[in-house]
Amino acid sequence: MKITLNLPDDATILSPREVAEQLRIYGGLLLDDNERVGDIRLEYGDLEIDIHISEPEDPRIDGHLDRTETFDISKICTYLTAADYYAWGQDEDGDDVLVCFNY
Repeated sequence: MKITLNLPDDATILSPREVAEQLRIYGGLLLDDNERVGDIRLEYGDLEIDIHISEPEDPRIDGHLDRTETFDISKICTYLTAADYYAWGQDEDGDDVLVCFNY
């Protein structure tokens, strides 16, 4: 099923990577100095962010997947407070996006 909505002019559209960056800025995603964000994807309505260890001095573990952080929409709303409503959708290219808007 496809639904078309008319969004308010002040609606903001964020890619999953932009959501992850906002979570990092506002304290939802905590990274140590030797960690970096890897793949980011939407799985069953939850944002999953892979965290990799970055150790150039030790190539055996550099880039190794350390853990995956999972954020459901309610947890995302805890850290992103600029809008009243948040919902996952897809843009015209079929890419996942977070729609942030006030009503």
